[in-house]
Order: sequence, then C-alpha cells, then structure tokens
Amino acid sequence: MSSKVSLRSVHGKYLSAQPDGRAEWNRDIASTWEIFHLEERQGGKIALRGAHGMYVSSQSDGSVQINRREAPPGGWEEFTAEIRPNAVCLKSCHGKYLSAQQDGTAQWNRDHAPRGGWEEFQIEHTGGTGQREPATITAMHSYVIVAQAGSPEVNGNYEFMPGKHENRHFSTIAGHYQHTQNPEIFIAFQDCGTNHQRPEWNKWMIISKVGVLYAAHTGGKIGVPPREGVWENVEGWGHPGAPGGKHPAPTAYHPPNATTQTQQQLNTDRSSTFASGESIQVLEAVSGNLVRFKINNPPNHNDAWVGIYPKGSPDQDHGEQNQRWKYIRDIDVNNVSLSNGGRTEGDWSIRVFSDSGYTLAERKDFTIHSEHKIHSTESISVEERFEFVPVSEYDEVWNDSGSGAEQDVSVWRPRVPAGCHLIGMTAKNGHSRPTFSTLVIRAGGRDIAPPERFDLVWWQERGKRRFWCWRPIPPAGYVSLGDVGTTSETPPSHNDVVCVALACLSPNRQPLGGQIWNDRGGGAPKDAAFFAQPGGTGLFRCSDDATHNKPHGEFPIPAGASTNGIEILEAVVGKPVRFRINNRPSSNNAWVGIYPMGASDQEHGEQNKRWKWLRDIDMNNASFPEQSEGDWSLRLFSDGGHTLQERKDFTVKPKHVVKNRLTVESNNFNTKITFAFGLFLLIIGLPLLIFGQGGLRGVENLGMIIPGAILTGIGAFLTVGASFVGISSMSKAGVHRWKLIVTAVFAVMVLIPGIIFLIIGIGSAESYEVQSESVATLEIIDIDDKGDQGFIIFLEGIPGDYNNNGVHDYCENLIVNATHTGGWMSEPWTESAMWNQADETRQVFELEIAHYDSGCSTEFWPEQKFTTENTYQGHQVSLVKIGWACYGCMKGTTTISAEYSDDSKTAIMWIQDGEKVTGATLRIFAGSFMIGIGLLTLMGLVTIYTTTKSATKSINSTKSSIEIVEAIEGEPIQFRINNPPIGDSAWVGIYPLNSDDKDHGEEGEQWNWLSKINTNDVKFYEISAGHWSIRVFSDGGFTLDSRLDFEVLGKKERWWID
Repeated sequence: MSSKVSLRSVHGKYLSAQPDGRAEWNRDIASTWEIFHLEERQGGKIALRGAHGMYVSSQSDGSVQINRREAPPGGWEEFTAEIRPNAVCLKSCHGKYLSAQQDGTAQWNRDHAPRGGWEEFQIEHTGGTGQREPATITAMHSYVIVAQAGSPEVNGNYEFMPGKHENRHFSTIAGHYQHTQNPEIFIAFQDCGTNHQRPEWNKWMIISKVGVLYAAHTGGKIGVPPREGVWENVEGWGHPGAPGGKHPAPTAYHPPNATTQTQQQLNTDRSSTFASGESIQVLEAVSGNLVRFKINNPPNHNDAWVGIYPKGSPDQDHGEQNQRWKYIRDIDVNNVSLSNGGRTEGDWSIRVFSDSGYTLAERKDFTIHSEHKIHSTESISVEERFEFVPVSEYDEVWNDSGSGAEQDVSVWRPRVPAGCHLIGMTAKNGHSRPTFSTLVIRAGGRDIAPPERFDLVWWQERGKRRFWCWRPIPPAGYVSLGDVGTTSETPPSHNDVVCVALACLSPNRQPLGGQIWNDRGGGAPKDAAFFAQPGGTGLFRCSDDATHNKPHGEFPIPAGASTNGIEILEAVVGKPVRFRINNRPSSNNAWVGIYPMGASDQEHGEQNKRWKWLRDIDMNNASFPEQSEGDWSLRLFSDGGHTLQERKDFTVKPKHVVKNRLTVESNNFNTKITFAFGLFLLIIGLPLLIFGQGGLRGVENLGMIIPGAILTGIGAFLTVGASFVGISSMSKAGVHRWKLIVTAVFAVMVLIPGIIFLIIGIGSAESYEVQSESVATLEIIDIDDKGDQGFIIFLEGIPGDYNNNGVHDYCENLIVNATHTGGWMSEPWTESAMWNQADETRQVFELEIAHYDSGCSTEFWPEQKFTTENTYQGHQVSLVKIGWACYGCMKGTTTISAEYSDDSKTAIMWIQDGEKVTGATLRIFAGSFMIGIGLLTLMGLVTIYTTTKSATKSINSTKSSIEIVEAIEGEPIQFRINNPPIGDSAWVGIYPLNSDDKDHGEEGEQWNWLSKINTNDVKFYEISAGHWSIRVFSDGGFTLDSRLDFEVLGKKERWWID
C-alpha cells in the first residue's frame, strides 16, 4: 500500500528531496520535492520514495541520501516507524534514528529518540485536493457498526469517507464515518495535538446537528480507527457544543470483513520493532533441561538482549550473563537456550529488550512442566475444579510519586503461584506494600479465557513514572473481574490476565466498594478514581467517565465471595471485635471464624477465641475477643466443614486519638517558632536599616542598609504570616491573655518602625543637596560602578504660558549646562548597559519637566514642589522641575549651571540627589506597608478580644443540654444538643454507661465533631439494649461540657407503644 505524505520536523521545516540526492530539512511549506510516497512493507517496515523517483537511504556513516532506485527487503532503504502521541520516529536498519538538525541537515546518527527531541516529526497526509492533514497511517475500516446507545438515532452502520465532512465540528480532520441512514450524523476525528498541543485529548466523536453526543479517546494516538467496545458519555465536558447523548454510551464494532487490504499497520500500538503475531516461540520447556526458544524479528540494536525470569519478577532481576540473559548479537535467534538456574517447574517469562536498558520489546509467559508433560500454557485440565486463591505477595507496577496528586496511590501485581492465573491487579492508597490479599484463580479449560482486547480506561504521564490503566474485554460467556496497568502505552499481553467463565461466579452481584484513591491535583488528561471490586477480591476498577464518581450498577463477584452478609459494628485495638450476621445459613453446624487476612480457612484456631458455632451467638451482636492492629477477615461457613458462604475483610484500627487537637497544638507550636524567628530577624534588621540611613553614602552605610533590608524583609514576612495564623486560630478557640499581649507587642514593633520609615522617607523626598543662583558643583561616588541616578533640578518659578507660544514661561531664554569629569554608563541597569570613557565636553543635562522626553511643552504640567525652608527673599516659593542631570554617570564631579540669556531674572536652582529620592520612595512604601500591618493586627486583636469575652459570658451563663428524641433497640439513636459549645474542637460521643471518656471508638460511628453535624438532629448507629450515655466535650480534649445517661430498652419491653 502506498500513500503520499510529507515529513515536518520539530523546527517546523519539511524534509526535501534534492535532485542531486541530498536530503534537507529546510522548507517552510511542502511543495513537489517535499512529497514522498510512503510504502508499507512486511514486518512493520516502511520505505519512502521521493519526488524524483529515488528512495531515502540510511548510510552506515550516518548520512542521509535520496539516490536509490530500488528498496530491497531488509536493505538500507527500509525503516521502522515508532508511533508516539502526535509524533513519529524513524529507525534505520543500523539502529539509528533520523534526526533533523537546526542547520537543515538530515542525519541517521542518533541512538535514542527522546520525547520532544529532534528525532520526532509529524507525518502529514496529502490528499487529492492538495490539502494536508496529520496522516491517517493505519488503514481505516471501510465501515463500523454502532449499537446499544441510549440515543437510538446514532445506532446503525457508518461508511468511511476519506474527505472532510461539511460540519467541521471542533476542527475535525478529513476522513470521517458517515451514518448510512441519517446524513446529519457522522463520526469524526479531532486532532487536539496539532490544534491545541494537547494530544491526550485526541478522540473520535459521534456528532449530530445538536453537537457531540459520544466520544472515544485514543490515548494520544492519531491515525487509528474508532476503537471497538464501549465509548464515553460527554455531558461531563460542560461544553455547549457537546450536550451528550443519553445513557448508556454506545458500543462500536469492526466487522471482520470491513478492513482494507493493508499489508501491515504502521501504528502497531507499541513502540517496538516487532510485527504482530508470535514473536517468541517456545521450543522446549521441561524440568531439568535448558529452555529453548526462537525469536522472530529480533531488534536491530547492537545492545539488544533477552532474559528468562520468574513470571512475577521485575525486569532488573535478570541474573547472570550467559546464564539467565544474553546479548542477541551473541546467539542464534532461531535456536536460543537459557538456564532457569536449576529451578523446578513453574511459571516463567522470556523478555526481549530493544536496547542496553529495559525498553521491553516483547514478552512471552510460559510454564516449565515436569518431564512427562509437554509444553502448554494451561496447567490444569478441564476436569479439575476451579479455585480462587488469595495471594499476599506482590510486585509493584507503578506509584504516582511526583504527579502532584493530593493523595498517593500505588498499583501492585500479585505474585501468581504455579498453576494459577492473574485476574486483575490491586491498588492501594499510599506507596507502601499491600497488607491484604488479592485473589487469583487456579483453573483451566473452559473456566478461563484470554481477553479479546484491552480498552484504555485512563492514563497519567506526569510524575516519575507514566501509567496506563487497561480494562480486559472478555469474550462472550466470560467476565473481567479487575483492571490492570502498564508503565508504557503498550497494552498488556493477552497471556498476562484471564477472564473468568460465568459458571465460576456467584449468582449474586454487588456495587463497587469504597473509593481507594482519586487523581485530584494530578493533572492527568481526564479525571479518574480507583474503587475496590466487590466480594473481598482485593482487585480494583477505575472510573471510566472522566469523573471521580463511583460507577453505577452491580458487578460480578467470585463464587463464595462476600455478599455483605456480615457487618462490622466495632473493630478497634483493646476492644472486642463486634459484628452482625445477616441471612445466616440454616444448618445447625454453621460457624464463623476470625482470621488474619492471608490465613487459609483451615487455620481457624481455638473455639470461642477464633471461631464459634452460630447456634451459640447473638446474630445481631456477635463478638470475638480483642485483636491486634492490622488486617483481618470474618468468614462464615455454611456447614461443619469449610464451605465458605460469606467473607468480610476489615481492619482493626488503633484507638482513636483526637487528631484535631493534636493538629492544632502542632500548628500552634510551628506558628510560635516561626513568629519567634521572624521577631529575632526584625530585632537585628531594623536597627541596621534605620541607622544605615544617615551619614555619607559609602561602604559602611551600604553595608548596614543591605543586610538590614534583607533581615527586615524576611523577618516581617515571617512574623506577619505567623501572626495572621495565630489570630485565625484565636478566633476559633479560647485565647490566653499572654497570646494577646505577645501579638499586641508584635503589632507595636511593626507599627513604630513603619512610622519612622515614613517620616524619614518623606523628609528625604523633600531634601535638597544644593541651592544655588548660577553654578553648582556636586560629587558622585557610585560605589557599585554601575552608574548613578544623577540629580533632579528645580527652579524657583511658576508654571504657565502667558504669551501662548506653547512653552512654559520659566523655560524661555533659559540656558542650562551640565558636565561630568568621570565615566558614564549608557542604558544603565539594563542588559545592554555599556561603560563609556570620561568626556567633559558631553552635555549631561536633559530637559524634562514631567517625565522623559517631555521637554518644556505646555502639553505637560511640570512636577511642582514648595520649599520647606526660607529662600533668599525670606519667604517660601514655588519650585518647578526643569530637568535631570548626569543620569548614569559614574564616580566624578558634576558641574551644573543655569542662567537666563536676556538677564531678565536670576535662575535659582534647587537640586535633589536622585539616589536619595529613589531610596525615600522605597522607605515611604515600606513604612506605609508596616503601618497598615500593625494597625490591622491591632484592630483584629480588639475584635477577637471583644468577641471572645462576649462568647465566654454566654458560655458561662448557659451550659449545653442533651435531649433524647428516640432510643429504640435496632434503630439509630436520635437526640438534639441545646446551646452547644462554641468552637471547631467541640465534639460529642456515645458510650456504654461506665466507659471511660477516652474509650470513644471511631469517628462517624461513636463520636463526631459538632461542626460537622446538625446539633438539632444528631444520630448515631443503632446500639444494643442497655445503659448508655451521651457526652459533649467543649474542646479537642476531654473537657466535659454536659452528659446524659439513658437506657435503651428491648422492643418487647416497650409496652407503652403496644
């Protein structure tokens, strides 16, 4: 198959075939020489033929030539295409990648192709109209079938159309599927990688005249057909152009005879050099002999290698060279042999790596049998009975370190025992190893089957490792019990996981369990959450609707799995484990036991300690003696043997510690440390900053100002931040007097320096270096050798233009000159600043009455001041700005003169130091800021003190009271709290009558924060008959505010109701 394409580099240039055989990346647009014929070859290879009829060739020296008339199989003119999200890489038979250099040259000389590097480029397809779109490289199916959609109008057949649809909804590209019965409905592809630089949004969409109804993301790929299987609802997008169709989402099918006659798909859904089919063939695998196998289409890289592993081992556990692994260059790929280290039969895997690292190209799982068995992927005969086996040993697949998600998560693969099969993976909150068990299946024959395919549910490319979550899609008559994950965009092997026959499942179904984790904050392309599969399997399922919501409906569970017939009432350290059994077995010999999570059913321990007959216990309030902290399971057996009817896994938790109180105390301690450190920096920095303002500008002065400013700034930031945190905490709890005093002292310490800064700044802004009638001589020190701000010159005068000539009168006939004896900086304090030698003939005065380049035009009103000291005439006069002298001058003497040429009056200059004016502005700003902080702090303290005092009087005048609304055995306890304590740390708990206050059980079950409940309608879970008490505490500890003791009577004792 051949098609016309052009290749565009990351530099935005197209590859061009020159008539003399050279290849260049130097064209901004793709014209005749930039069009290539892409030919698909056997084994996933391609060839490129240029406009002059010559093929692209990769030379052994790394050069690129387009001068070959033929492209023989296996020659230098065939390449491997590695497809990535929104990009393609070409790899030569020498193992080198094609690279586009910035100078326009093309080279085959790169061993690696990093993401976003010069070795990635885009293939653009050129159609008959000459228009280009990102290439649809994989041959499209001639039609697809859509069925089972909640919006029935989208169901039906869709025929592939190569051109653009007239409705270019969301910038869909050419090549769509048209509904054969309804011209207003079609399926189109949106290339978000090209249009929005978000390839993870790439998707096929079912579109009608009202907008997008359903979608199917492609995992960042382009040029792939619409995926088979269930699609996605889109109402969660929140886009007016995507109203979404009705639930459920449709299922798409590819009819077997609908594909085009493509010899080989370029996009194989994996970045490897292997073609589809059996890439590794096991020739012999029996105990006591070397494992013999054949590798078809091995990688071309000189450092490619192959190893043999126990099935669950990580890639890094490769053993010794020439024993457990070998370089492919050193072996006969048609008859490879490796040792398994003398180990006996069991499950193993052969893994081929395409480079010297761990880039997995292919994997083959197999079983080593005893000598009398032939090699087979099944280890149990059809006649053997299936069994779900709990496994408690794991290998980590992925964790989300570095992703930025608010919660941590990790995904683990159970270590599958010999003869068993993986049915899914487990996920847990956090990065530690799971302490619970996960089920695998020991089965064979028709009880298990490989998945038909894997659907991508969710993926995450942020963090230290990338992750793709897949859902096995079962064949008819089978179900998938759990999701699996990989750390590459390649789906798992069909041999990695099995689907389970319906006959192996319980007739009952259950909703999913609790949420394990959600990706909030992780920045993945779409939202997702992991949920526990029902039945105590240890498996997980990922949400597939781009939300954190639990998927609706009920899901299959293994035969004998839990069906919520056991409810945990209490499970904390130091107290008996209490539970309830619903729907007990009818047999008189039925029994229940408590087990460590991974223990077998036979490890039941002693009667009445670890197991009991059901006939001897109260089904509604059964208990076992206290257990240690950790994971446990209750198992209900329907007869005197081990016929499991029900299982409930749970965790015995430590006694609850009032976390809010500890958190507050910890936060208060950190706040105090921060406040004290900031105060310490202020005590040192403020004197340096204040006393550094006086005297001449010299090294000593600057040596005080710079560290003083740094210390003061950091100290003010820390103390202000800590004070606001402290004030916030004071507003939520009782305030000690010393805290108010310390905060008030801080406010005063900030307020007083702020006032000093403001006064000094205002004074400096109005100070003048020189008052002169004609000539002034001033010195510039410029200790940093970067140039000085210069001098601002004012004249005694009044703004105005009385002769209407467009110039202020005080500027007319005025001559001002300024010279400088030292060097000077052009464009000072910028990247292009340049030092210049001294030039005493250079005019360093600039006429500007308002701002730079304002001149003396009446279009601008001059900067005006009024003297704060007496003039020569004995009274204060108006000063107007005339300009700026010596801006950027370095160390030297500046001479400024001013006179009126007509001798009409005397030019009296008042000159300010530009450096001091700039510093004064900063001091005014800092002083104003500190005054504001101090005043706000004092106002907040006054408000808090007043509010707290009023609240204290109110609390002291009325204690809370408790009023029982309903207390019936078997029903929730309902009551109300009148006049509850004020504060976020107040809480209420329900206790057996004589229990200690500290025996409060679990939050949400036996106690709650008052801030989280409606105190007029409080409920706790149902409790047994007997004497109880409700206790209200006014803080995060055990300061008792009120208590009510009461009795819960049995139903038959409530004679007044009857």
